[in-house]
Amino acid sequence: ELVLKSEYGYGDVGSPGPTKSTTIPPGAIIKFQVEFVNLKELVKSTRADDDRARLVALREERAQAIEEAKLAKEAKDKSKADAQAAYAAKQAAKGKKGKGGGGGTFVKKEKAEKVVKPKKQQGLKRAEKQAVAAAAAAAESSPDPPAP
Repeated sequence: ELVLKSEYGYGDVGSPGPTKSTTIPPGAIIKFQVEFVNLKELVKSTRADDDRARLVALREERAQAIEEAKLAKEAKDKSKADAQAAYAAKQAAKGKKGKGGGGGTFVKKEKAEKVVKPKKQQGLKRAEKQAVAAAAAAAESSPDPPAP
């Protein structure tokens, strides 16, 4: 049985109810019938120690996760830098930077002189034939030199 004095209950005011039987008069002492179904023993020190141990474990897990994320980011950044360096080297080997040559420095390679290989001699070459024909035409059109 649980007993409440009026000062801990409804006090000198009481509690008006919808009917006379549910109204609590001023200064009433309230009595409760209580039955315990289950009672669990709690030891504060053990629970606090468990909480501290869990907190330490969570902090260690968090620190490990942060370290793993940091290492993953460094690896990703290194991979990206390597890819950019490889791309820059490839573009430098091409002689220009970027697609379409925009924005980069274009270095024009000088062409090597063409080596003309002699063809089989099948008479005079076209240019030689033209030169011979021009000389012949010039000789015909010019007056004969005076005789000595």
